[in-house]
Amino acid sequence: MNRMITLQVNTAGAWRNVLTFASHRAPAIREAVKGLQSAAGPAVKWCFLDDGHREWLPEPLATTFAQEKTP
Repeated sequence: MNRMITLQVNTAGAWRNVLTFASHRAPAIREAVKGLQSAAGPAVKWCFLDDGHREWLPEPLATTFAQEKTP
């Protein structure tokens, strides 16, 4: 049976739940978060919360929205 994992975001010093999903969906959720990370910028932090343990999601290699707009 798949355990449940929660995606969390921190935009201003407090962690907020974004969604909860079955662990087998983690690779797809990780890929989806890359786009959100790129749009939100490096000040926004993301993690997976799994049974009380956080896995910090690294900043994406893609450029941020602000960098894409720079001529």
